[in-house]
Amino acid sequence: MRRSFITNLNHKGMPLRNIMDFSGHSTMSSLERYLKSDLNESSNLLINMWNL
Repeated sequence: MRRSFITNLNHKGMPLRNIMDFSGHSTMSSLERYLKSDLNESSNLLINMWNL
């Protein structure tokens, strides 16, 4: 649920610093873990779609 919330804020264009403060992350690296996992999932989805 938290990852979805952070991802949606990022997709809507909220600055990462604001997302970090709003979600309670103390460092940018802790926030990036949520965003990187979202990017990996998106990449895997695209790869799977092209390999139909």
